Amino acid sequence: MDYPSGIEPMIRNGTNPYTGNPFRDKYWKHYAKRTRLPIWKRKNEFFDAMDHHKCILLEAETGSGKTTQVPQWCVEWWKTRHPHTKNLVCCTQPRRLATVSVAQRVAIEMDVELGSIVGYSIRFEDVSNHDTLLKYCTDGVLLAESSRDEMLSMYGVILLDEVHERTMITDVVMGLVKRIMRYRPELRVVVMSASLQTGTFVQYFSEFDYLTMKISGRTFPVEIKHSDWDLTSEPNEYISKAVEKAISIHRREAHGDILLFLCGQDEIERACEMLEEEAKKCRESGQLDVLPLYGSMQLEQQRKLLEAEQNQLTNAITGYRRCIVATNVAETSMTIDGVVYVIDPGFCKRNIYNASSKIESLLVQHISRASAVQRAGRAGRTRPGKCFRLYTEHCYEKIMKEIMPEIKHSNLDSVVLRLKKIGINDIYNFDLIDAPPLEQIQSAIRMLKDIGALDVSDEVTALGEQINSLPVDPPLARMMLESVKLHCSEEVISICAMLSAPNSCFLRPRKKQIQADQAKANFIDDAGDHLTLLRVFNAFSATNDSSKEEWCYANFLNFRTLQYAGDVRNQLANAMFQRLNIQLESLKPTSPLYPHNILKALLAASFMKLAYFHSSGIGHTPQARKGYYVTVESQLNRNGKQNAVTDQYMLHGSSVLYKGNKQYSNQKPPWVLFNEAVQRDHSDRRFLQTVSIVRPEWLAELAPHYRIKILVSAPEVDKLIKKAAITESYGGENEINEQIERYFGRNLLD
Repeated sequence: MDYPSGIEPMIRNGTNPYTGNPFRDKYWKHYAKRTRLPIWKRKNEFFDAMDHHKCILLEAETGSGKTTQVPQWCVEWWKTRHPHTKNLVCCTQPRRLATVSVAQRVAIEMDVELGSIVGYSIRFEDVSNHDTLLKYCTDGVLLAESSRDEMLSMYGVILLDEVHERTMITDVVMGLVKRIMRYRPELRVVVMSASLQTGTFVQYFSEFDYLTMKISGRTFPVEIKHSDWDLTSEPNEYISKAVEKAISIHRREAHGDILLFLCGQDEIERACEMLEEEAKKCRESGQLDVLPLYGSMQLEQQRKLLEAEQNQLTNAITGYRRCIVATNVAETSMTIDGVVYVIDPGFCKRNIYNASSKIESLLVQHISRASAVQRAGRAGRTRPGKCFRLYTEHCYEKIMKEIMPEIKHSNLDSVVLRLKKIGINDIYNFDLIDAPPLEQIQSAIRMLKDIGALDVSDEVTALGEQINSLPVDPPLARMMLESVKLHCSEEVISICAMLSAPNSCFLRPRKKQIQADQAKANFIDDAGDHLTLLRVFNAFSATNDSSKEEWCYANFLNFRTLQYAGDVRNQLANAMFQRLNIQLESLKPTSPLYPHNILKALLAASFMKLAYFHSSGIGHTPQARKGYYVTVESQLNRNGKQNAVTDQYMLHGSSVLYKGNKQYSNQKPPWVLFNEAVQRDHSDRRFLQTVSIVRPEWLAELAPHYRIKILVSAPEVDKLIKKAAITESYGGENEINEQIERYFGRNLLD
């Protein structure tokens, strides 16, 4: 429909300008709340700024209403100034949960159906249509869209929210948007943050006509209470300390909900279990409703938590309160009504990528001071509150520093491929706020060449085009494409979906660990964790929909994780067919190629995640002296150091290969492929997770260039591969010689 120049008068007359229908009663209820937000009185000023400036840098404190109101204003501004165009307004968020919850809220405020005028798009899920005017999306989705439309021409206004978090994708998207602004004079860009580092962003966008706006939030006083607990000396106790503090608040403090920050789903579910047990011991203090909140939760559960109506008078009388146990997704972009008490242990999880070893570790680290301020602010949204910091004031002042931009310690593989696809060939000089280390870019380019996504001139290959079109990281996409050649794409896509799920499918409650281990044993595949995951997924898929949740409970499996993996698998299968016209094939378990072809497909994309067992008895820890794994990649980049402590890995206790393998007389398998390398927090202990047995001689067939690199740069590893090829019982030495000679032009076993 065409939009009149006077949208505001239509609203005042009770007509929804976007649907043409009269507003429903609930619209006016929400409208009254909106007009009381601190940001509301700045609406005319914002419109004037949009008329006269290309870029607006908006610093708006928590509770101001920036994330919900400013995008709506942008729709109104654009459709008033450009009534006959079809451009959308796009607002990015760093997190999936915030993207969905904010879109739901704004659809209610605009009195429209979610998915029509207001929609959202996250990886594996798009809820929008041709009528959509305002789309909330993760920054990763916008980056993916740019590879199909490098000028992002469908958008008239782009809002980049929560830029202070400095996620890798946010920084890259900012760089792309800045580049686009030079070619699209009509485009408006709004950069928003709850704690904008004004100087940094002003300098970055200084070539454009910009304006800075600062808006205060709606907060009540928050009393900060520091602990005398030294988190540097007792890092592993913070969950129990946090639970102890939550129960203390429930026993002693006035009514009001509790928000407890932890580092991930596993920690949250463990803490929830502990809280529920402790709450039973203090029923005289009233009901404590323990609720988890993290990004991979089902949307219906998130909505129930975020939209819960709070009757504070009734709660004060009955003693009822909620304890929300959340990741840092609750720091910004969403409001949880009723929170009066915040417990902040001072930690978060970050992915730290080592470009030399190509190992990514998920580590628990100190939060920044900015995050500490954000967390405390959640206690003062509805009335004066308290924030209990489980660390000293000295730690806050001296140890917690501003967060290092994620782009400086992240794997850049997918980003580099996206940028190359857009046509940005000089990655080293791409205009970013903070440039990543040179070594990280070089590592990404090497990896993309190794999997065939880039050619010798660093140009995107036909295979690279296919990899870029799939909504997963390049190695997983390469794995999916290789599986087509090996006639096992159905199985490999299921494995990819399970690997894409943010949390483990296996549950192991503290008081039922034996039962959980027995249940897991029913799914174990001797080849390792990847095929074990496949067995779990196939069993889940074969279960009747009406009893899936009950089946998961009986088998100690995470229903939410498996449901998420099922959704992802459907998206991946659709992408293979719709974008690449590839029909999936299945490999029967009775086939002589099963499971070797599946494992080959995994190795074809993740050959840089190959490790071998070293049993010399000279490890750096008692566990390592019993033998440890060394990654091949570390030996290719060891710079003269061999088997350093940073190269020694144990199998993680969650792996089905942890206790050995029957094929190797219950000893550790000599060669494995791993999905993650993790470091035990605050220690030198390193582990390989999601591990499967592979044959290193497959490299000659699947990754010949990498095999040559091993021959040249790591002769000790080369000898081990040759030995493995000779000693495998499935084929003779002559057969292996012929295979290797076929790929290298000479006999490497001589």
